[in-house]
Formats: sequence, structure tokens, C-alpha cells
Amino acid sequence: MEKEYFIIGNTFAAPFFSDTLKRFIKAETPEKALMKFIEECTHPCGIYSANCYESADACEKNEKPLSKWLCNLEIEQQNITKDKGAYSYLNKGEGILVIDGEEHKIDNWKEGKLLTLNKTKEK
Repeated sequence: MEKEYFIIGNTFAAPFFSDTLKRFIKAETPEKALMKFIEECTHPCGIYSANCYESADACEKNEKPLSKWLCNLEIEQQNITKDKGAYSYLNKGEGILVIDGEEHKIDNWKEGKLLTLNKTKEK
């Protein structure tokens, strides 16, 4: 049975800041709702990150998302910097990050994947 979920996503910066996109999407699961949002997005800059919530109210109350999607660029940035307390960062565009003076080329940087899924609360 389908349920309505609230999705909030951010685009890649264009050119100085990202746009925030909000949608209500019906799907069988939070993951399916989030992937439907990603697949249907027609924003020219593409999606940087997105979260799926049980409702808009849950989002506004800062509850944990039911599922989360990140682009490969952000996933790799987090992987590269996970053991660093502080670092210098430059995004040169087109999937090229410079972290602490070392250049990293991220393949398929605008693609991404689901990272988390929490059980939907039973009512």
C-alpha cells in the first residue's frame, strides 16, 4: 500500500548556492519515494542530497530522515575527510575536489546512492 512521504532535496550550487526542492510523493516505502524523487528531478543542476521524512511536520521538528540520498561527490568528500579534524577544501567543479592540497577526481560525481533507512514508526 502506498503512503505519502515528504522529500526535501538540495541541488548542486548554481553558481553560488543550491536550490531547495520539496515534494510530497506517494510510494510503498521511504526508499522508493526518495528514488522516485531523484528519478523525476528535472532541475538542470542535478541533486546533491535529499532526505525522505514521514511527513513535513517530522522534517520541521528535525526528526531523523527515514532514508537519505547523497551524490557521489559528497560521499567521497566524507570518505576522504572522515579522519581529519580540520582540512582545507576547494571544489574545482566537474567532480574535482582539492582537500589539503591533494586533488581528487570523483567519477560519476552527479550520481549517488541511498545511504540510510530507518524503520517507519507504527501508528
